[in-house]
Amino acid sequence: MTRILFLTFFLVLFSMQGSAQPTMEWRFDTSNVLGNSLNAVTGYPAMGEQMPVFTTLGGFPVAEFDGRNHALLISDRIDTLRLPHRDITVAGWVKVNYPQSWGGFISVMQDNGDYEKGWVFGHVNNRFSLGLASAGADREGRGYMTYLQSSEPYDIGAWYHVAATYDGTRMNLYINGEHSSNSTEQHGDILYPDATWFTLGSYRDDDENHKLSGAMHSLQVWDRVVPQDEIRAAYMAHLELSRLDPTPLIQLDGIVIAPYINFVTRNQANVGWMTSAPSVGRVDYGTHGDSLTMSVQVTEPAEIQQLRLIDLMPDTKYFYKVTITEADGTETDSELLTFQTAMPEGNAVSFGVVADTQNNPAVWGTIAEKLWAERPHFVVHAGDIVSPGTDIFKWIVEYFAPSRTLQERVPVYTVLGNHEQNAQYYYDLMAYPSPKYYYTFGYSDVQFFMIDSNKDLTAGSEQYRWLDEQLQQSRAKWNIPIHHHPPYSSDEDDYGDAWTGHSTLGHTRLRDLASLYERHNVPLVITGHIHTYERTWPVRDNKVNQLNGVTYVVAGGGGGPLENAAPTRSWFTRKVYRGHHYGMVHVHGDTLEWITYDLDGNILDNFTISRPSSSVE
Repeated sequence: MTRILFLTFFLVLFSMQGSAQPTMEWRFDTSNVLGNSLNAVTGYPAMGEQMPVFTTLGGFPVAEFDGRNHALLISDRIDTLRLPHRDITVAGWVKVNYPQSWGGFISVMQDNGDYEKGWVFGHVNNRFSLGLASAGADREGRGYMTYLQSSEPYDIGAWYHVAATYDGTRMNLYINGEHSSNSTEQHGDILYPDATWFTLGSYRDDDENHKLSGAMHSLQVWDRVVPQDEIRAAYMAHLELSRLDPTPLIQLDGIVIAPYINFVTRNQANVGWMTSAPSVGRVDYGTHGDSLTMSVQVTEPAEIQQLRLIDLMPDTKYFYKVTITEADGTETDSELLTFQTAMPEGNAVSFGVVADTQNNPAVWGTIAEKLWAERPHFVVHAGDIVSPGTDIFKWIVEYFAPSRTLQERVPVYTVLGNHEQNAQYYYDLMAYPSPKYYYTFGYSDVQFFMIDSNKDLTAGSEQYRWLDEQLQQSRAKWNIPIHHHPPYSSDEDDYGDAWTGHSTLGHTRLRDLASLYERHNVPLVITGHIHTYERTWPVRDNKVNQLNGVTYVVAGGGGGPLENAAPTRSWFTRKVYRGHHYGMVHVHGDTLEWITYDLDGNILDNFTISRPSSSVE
């Protein structure tokens, strides 16, 4: 009997000791790296096509993730893995170099529209987070995810010990050993998707792959709830890591937005930049790179500067160099850059099209690279540039930084989307004619009319009257309005739940504009807002009319979370595609050709409009 009791006690003790250990643990040390594999201390190894940079900071081994290329895949077959069933703790030493809208340290989830399952440990903007879906909070089998966020924002580039727990009834977050926040919204077992990726260093599902811009020293997963005293002890054991000086990837001092070209016409152009403190500067420019004979300067210090270059010649290549003088006297010269002025009528013109780049600098950066490779004369952007527009960090890191190479040489003409929230930063960063939320510009035989569709656009409104007058006066062969919201769309739920009922098939408040476009024989309208690609048949009087109709293109695949089309085909739909994309448009004389590409350069759609008959091929 004594032997049996001893054996029983030993097995119980062994079981308790075993359960105290993490079920999965990764230490980001070069000693654990073999080729493109990071071996786990316990659990599953992780593979990377492009491995993070393994280095040492203050004596601590860490892996730096660049936010664009680096991520590690544990498995794409989660049905073969032993994942926490109900109780879970996720913890690690981490830092964030810049607060993109969605970031993951470790992720096994799907969050696509109203389909939300699994869990993700990472950050939402500038707060640490645990996103988790449970069976008890399930909604009609499609799940529902709570994103519990830390009560305080983190410091960019600083190291933290972060831990998150869930016990079937309560989610908790701990920052540096201290309790930060909790939620009781979820209850029951963790609800996993049927299929997804199990990743380190990314927030990844079918729609998105937000790669971490930051670093990790270690990461652990338990299938139990680790008590706070153990979490605090883990923090204290590596306290010195939290005391290292912050090292953000992008320093928010000095020049935070590099010089960019903005609003180019036949005889003028604007150059802008932003510094962390008020600065002055000078732009030298000319038609020969070794002889910049013209100059303009600003002597009133400001953080955001816009300099206008005047007396330019049409359809001419110009060279320019910017010299920025900061408050402490530091002087910085840009490299020698170029831009081209708008051309007069009769010339061929090529321009890029994108929309809804918000919250996804990786996708927007890829699109910007693709567009730059095309060497367009300019790019048009149909709104939702960043989200929210009131956060200057979004403009700096998620819009301008990923597209620097493009924007320092090619002007991007934008309209306001709903996510800009009519922020003052939009008006400060864009050099458009007053009032800036609507304006017009032209290249060759194409005239563009940039509209703010967040505002009233019914017949008789301010912008409606202006647009009516502008279209009446225009002598361009091609008049193309651009605004964020689509008058026609096949989206599944933005205009009514098309799966259970009926949809209005677009913003009905914009149908007055549709009538205006028909009256002025507008051939093409470019919009965004819906995160898919959709091209309509030529439409007139709410019917397909291939002879005199208006073609509407929704080009909302610039980076935002992807959306779905309704389950039944709309009467106006010619082409619909779910995926990130961009467009290139080529116009000469009476012919306009549009080509839509995915991120790999594959052609998704290609159509031609011919004038003056407005026929579409």
